[in-house]
Amino acid sequence: MAGLPTHTPNAQTEQPSPIQMTSLVGLDGYCLSEQWVPVRVTLENTGTDLDGQVEVQVNNGLNQWNFAQAVSLPSVSRKEVTLYAYLYGSPNNIQISFVSDEGVVATTTQNIACLQTNSQLVGLWTSTPSIYNILTTLIISGARPSTAVLEIADFPTHPEGLDMLQMIIISDVDTGTLSDLQRQALSSWVANGGRLLVAGGAGWQKTVSGVADLLPVVLSGSVTVNELGGLLEMAPQADPLTGDTVLATGAPREGAEILAVQEDIPLIVRQKFGFGEVFFFAFDPALAPLRNWTGLEVMYQTLFVAQRDVPTWANGYVEWTEASSAVSNVPGLGLPSIFLICGFLGLYTLALGPLNYLVLRKLKRRELAWITIPVLVVLFSCGAFVLGLFVRGTRSVINNLAIVQVWPEVSQARVHGLVGVFSPNRNLYNVELNGNFVAHPLVNFGLGGSGEWGILHNEEKTVVPDLRIDAGGIEGVVVEGDTPAPAFVSDVHLEFGASGLTIDGEVQNNSELTLHDVILLAPGQAQELGEFGPGKALAISLVLSNTGIASPNGNTTGYPYYGYYADTTFQDVFGTTNVNSSFDQDLRRRYSMLQAAMGYGGTRGSGLYLLGWTDSSPLNVTLDGKGFKNEATSIYIIALNPTIESTASVLTLPPAMFAWDRLENSTNLDFSPYNSYLYEGEYNIHYKLSQPIPYQTVKALTLHLTDYGNTGQHNLNIALWDFTRNEWTPIDCTMWGDFEVPDPARFVGTGGTIQLQIINPNQISIDLERAD
Repeated sequence: MAGLPTHTPNAQTEQPSPIQMTSLVGLDGYCLSEQWVPVRVTLENTGTDLDGQVEVQVNNGLNQWNFAQAVSLPSVSRKEVTLYAYLYGSPNNIQISFVSDEGVVATTTQNIACLQTNSQLVGLWTSTPSIYNILTTLIISGARPSTAVLEIADFPTHPEGLDMLQMIIISDVDTGTLSDLQRQALSSWVANGGRLLVAGGAGWQKTVSGVADLLPVVLSGSVTVNELGGLLEMAPQADPLTGDTVLATGAPREGAEILAVQEDIPLIVRQKFGFGEVFFFAFDPALAPLRNWTGLEVMYQTLFVAQRDVPTWANGYVEWTEASSAVSNVPGLGLPSIFLICGFLGLYTLALGPLNYLVLRKLKRRELAWITIPVLVVLFSCGAFVLGLFVRGTRSVINNLAIVQVWPEVSQARVHGLVGVFSPNRNLYNVELNGNFVAHPLVNFGLGGSGEWGILHNEEKTVVPDLRIDAGGIEGVVVEGDTPAPAFVSDVHLEFGASGLTIDGEVQNNSELTLHDVILLAPGQAQELGEFGPGKALAISLVLSNTGIASPNGNTTGYPYYGYYADTTFQDVFGTTNVNSSFDQDLRRRYSMLQAAMGYGGTRGSGLYLLGWTDSSPLNVTLDGKGFKNEATSIYIIALNPTIESTASVLTLPPAMFAWDRLENSTNLDFSPYNSYLYEGEYNIHYKLSQPIPYQTVKALTLHLTDYGNTGQHNLNIALWDFTRNEWTPIDCTMWGDFEVPDPARFVGTGGTIQLQIINPNQISIDLERAD
């Protein structure tokens, strides 16, 4: 049991408190279950100098977690602090208190009603948030979003405080007022899969002043135009856009994708940033003539309908049982060897029986057996205790595990850590985590998270005070945050050639890390590369032979029919070894750590990654002066962003270049376009290019629809989404096999998106081998 001191307010009426406290929980009142929530607390001291701490108590009926931060309040002063609390389960309220050495000085309770874990929330930092209410009527990233109105104080200094948001829109506000830590947190949030939209227009200079480094364009000025015909490609059936409009102008960055253009002026530009993406609008949608434009809804739907292709591990740990298994597998603390146990029991039996009898018979003192037998029992009991100490050790052990996600173009790496503390005897520990991380107890019945815990946080370190661990016990803590990214530089190309798709290039290790068991993970394939040391360059050359299958979007989870059996990440990383029956504890904890982040239905998506292991961790954990042994292992996952190279004027893109996702309006969300049973109902699938590829026109589109060699009629109704008419259009595809789609350009949307609808009108299921 661990915790900050629990204080009970004095029931007697005393002098009015000198502390006035107000608090705001979440973002515009929103919070999300199983996520970090920022809690802003404002303190006003009208009395003398006072030192204490602000505590946020989260109680879900089973566990009580106290998240705290020390605060010093001079006489007649006002301070605002932001704490981060993890909402495990579904707590109905949280209690916020200011506590000094003398007890609770001020306290308040706030009721909360969190959104469900899979909800979509869009943050609006804009002078006219009402103009974006249209977003709540759309399907964005698979669900209808809610909108949270933000102000500058809502932007946290930890990216975890933004993780409840799927998208942030910034328009006509001064981003130059963001602090360096707020900017860094925003950048890290985008890199880990967030969507950022920044609008230009007349106020572009103040709007971009604090986020210019994130934008896909380098802005240099503005121009006024009297019509915006370039946006009609987004919504061909909308009314024309006429009237003076101020556009922010500049040059797109290398790798940026221009989605709409007006007289050589980019109107909408998009660029990947880590796992996320940044959009820039040269115009301000809140101003005329766009404010009431009939095409806004279609434009937003076109741009944001698809989820980001983010690997499941980017979301942190989701399987607490596997996380508990990871921290429990401490190298060197496994069960004693079966030979040691059998040998000890054999010696005990031999000494207690035959040897004892033979010695006493030789001494002709067999009546002493009533003394020798208890003595032998005591001696062997002591021996068992000593043997246990020998096997278990006498020092505490920190099991220090981390998944570190690195993007070569991003200065910060995201860390998802697990820290287990093993105690050889019953003891109290102050677990200190150095660095600007946030932490919460590991949730699992029987290991961590149970009872009352306290976590004291400041910008330099996080402390779990008075953590009580029984003899031979283990308690676990989950850690999240950023660390300076190790320097890896990639120059990787995706080449279209006569032999198909080839990945070529090299990755330079400019860090001090040595990565072991390095593997290149590509869509549906992998390549073992061995060891990767400091100062080395690692050559990459891989022919993508499995080009006939599109990869599932990394956010495509659910029933593990598809994800668990088709995603090959674990086979690629750990081979065919039966990890669960292995005696290698280091192997088992690595497997469990990755399984805790991937879950049982997660995928790595369609990205390209370099993955390797180290015997160190970016987490600096100590036990406040107590000696300990550090058992560390980390998996570094380096996202590679290949450039597209081809000398051909016409590119033929195989399904492997696309990622697929299910659309919300499907009858059943537990299906895939491969190896599925289609029961009666509607199935809608969204395909999107996994890498931005510039193109001018679409000359041909082939639909592959197969049923394990069947060439007859399929009795399915097939339609494609017509982006020029904004509606489903039936196509005359009645037979299994390949079908050339007529007039294909209208079925390919912005950024190479395609939407396929399959309807089974029959009451019997139909086998689907492939639909792409």
